[in-house]
Amino acid sequence: MQRGRCERMEQIWAEPKPTTSPSPGHARLLDPFEAGQEHPWSILHVRSRQEKVVSTALETGGVAHYLPMTSQTKYYGHRKRVSEIPLFPGYVFIRSSSEVLWDALPSGKIVRLLGVSDQEGLTGDLGQVRRALASGGGVMRVDRLAPGALVRVKGGPLRDVMGTVERSGGSGRLVIGVRALGQGVSVEIDAGLLEPCEDQGMDGAGLGLAGLSGVQSR
Repeated sequence: MQRGRCERMEQIWAEPKPTTSPSPGHARLLDPFEAGQEHPWSILHVRSRQEKVVSTALETGGVAHYLPMTSQTKYYGHRKRVSEIPLFPGYVFIRSSSEVLWDALPSGKIVRLLGVSDQEGLTGDLGQVRRALASGGGVMRVDRLAPGALVRVKGGPLRDVMGTVERSGGSGRLVIGVRALGQGVSVEIDAGLLEPCEDQGMDGAGLGLAGLSGVQSR
């Protein structure tokens, strides 16, 4: 396949992996991005507020998975509480054989297992989300992707990451889509670091759940 100017770069996947221990702005991760991973991506749709429980069970069962996490600060009078919450509530991204997966899953926590048709697309999208979290740029969830022209980051820790711009001016927010969910994240970025992307074919806004197919429930 011919590489275009805005094709995702291979070094995105060569970055150091976070540990499996969750920390603010990072994720629970057990090598789903490892080169040569033999199993395709699937997405677990889990019951409300069960993401961490499911992730812990998957870690115990040796299931490669990705649960992006972000920090949330709440104030109770003069007290401040910082907690970790899932970036995409209700979803855990996995790579596993069905036999290992179903042995590891806790009962009563799963709504359904969703297959992913665009494997390469999801790998790229999650890799960009991962880099955004690692950049410490104040990542926020975007509940619904809106159409827009693709731009590319030409410098800094997010170099070669692609997305759309939420607002213009001296600074803006770069929206990075996870097209399989029709959702994404946004991160604040200097508009001077952005340039138009020549290849506009990767704009996944509006795909919603079109890249998914229901497989089974538990």
